Amino acid sequence: MSYLRGPAEDPLLDVTFGQLLADKAAKWPDREAYVFKKTGSRITFSDIQDKATRLAAGLKAIGTAPGDVVAWLFGHRPEWIYLYFAVAKLGAIASGVKVLIMCDDSGDQATGGTTPFLFSLFPEIKSANHGKLHIDRIPTLSAIVVLEDKATGPGVYTMEDLQTLGNNETLQAEVQALQDQLSCHDTVMLGFTSGSTGPAKCAELSTYCLHNNIRFIGKAVGMPNEGTALYPYLSFRFAVIYPFTAGCTLVVPASESPSSVDIMQIIQEERCKAIGVLFVKDCHGLFHSPHLGDYDLSSLDRVLVMGNVTPKSLVDHAAKVLPTAKLFVCYGGTEFVFLTSTAAEKVTEGKGTTVGKLLQHAEVVGVPDPASVEEICACIILNEGQIADSQEMTSFCAEIGLVPIETPGYFLFMDAFPMTSTQRKVDRKKLRLVAMERLGLKEEA
Repeated sequence: MSYLRGPAEDPLLDVTFGQLLADKAAKWPDREAYVFKKTGSRITFSDIQDKATRLAAGLKAIGTAPGDVVAWLFGHRPEWIYLYFAVAKLGAIASGVKVLIMCDDSGDQATGGTTPFLFSLFPEIKSANHGKLHIDRIPTLSAIVVLEDKATGPGVYTMEDLQTLGNNETLQAEVQALQDQLSCHDTVMLGFTSGSTGPAKCAELSTYCLHNNIRFIGKAVGMPNEGTALYPYLSFRFAVIYPFTAGCTLVVPASESPSSVDIMQIIQEERCKAIGVLFVKDCHGLFHSPHLGDYDLSSLDRVLVMGNVTPKSLVDHAAKVLPTAKLFVCYGGTEFVFLTSTAAEKVTEGKGTTVGKLLQHAEVVGVPDPASVEEICACIILNEGQIADSQEMTSFCAEIGLVPIETPGYFLFMDAFPMTSTQRKVDRKKLRLVAMERLGLKEEA
């Protein structure tokens, strides 16, 4: 595994999610970590520690071991968080098909309910015994768990079954003993890329990667260390640990696709100070809502927008209709969880005149190099009236603390980047080919 390193006053932390949960549960046992509007649940750090430990013991009882992959398919419910940490406590991996946990949160219109949906997918569960499920099409799938009170077939467990199995003190002790054997550098989550930068792929993410990434993002954009923040989508699972890194309470809407009215109602009711993540389309809907003036959003201090290119017109409109809230445009790469963001101290004028510190007009690609196999190439679009050359950019990299191995070997200045078919994302695969052509480089046979 490779890490890009540079000087920092705040060092990267080596801690597993299990250790992180234990530390916060001891420090803030009664502090609310999450609020789930769907169920009305307000769960504390000690709640998560207790439920996650028993759930981990229950998963262990049905054969889940370190390195196994666990997937869950249901909406905004407290069990989502319990599973997130239970899987981490076992050294298992979130997402995939070793153990499948599901619930029909969408209603009968979508699937007809969990039971018939499962029967249609996996008829084998009608006759399989607990612990002996075998599906030829998915040979790695060894257990299915549902959130309903009754099992849908003899080959299926309920969440209550797991909690009952997890009450075994011997299993709980084994889970506790396992915590000292796990490494924060082991894979804890599988992330699937969108395919906008080439073929879609699966990225293995570690606790070390996720924890430190979200910790520094929270510091960069100023996530609140107390009070509440809205978190609209648990499906964007990278940043669900904000309560553990920043200290705020995350409020999760009932719907997995909340409307602008849903968002404004929650901000008003819970006095949310921030929106932890907001996709561009929902940001547009929020700030163009005809009901924007009907709600008290004075508590809202900052909004993190991501998921796609954010038009300058949307940023300007947000500043006009809700001037008390700072809008931070973030954009990350799923494969390596790197994220560029406008710095918290930047005002609108600064965003339009700064080159280098803000990477709104820069992309980095790898190009073949005879001396080192591959070299870093920075592709830059300068703002109107700005002048720069490769020597100046190299000096800038040295000033901000990049060591030579981290400094791009090539700098190319462009008028535009090639875009994907949607015209919303940079096509990095094509950009690499353009860079190679301009540099006169070819792939070695």
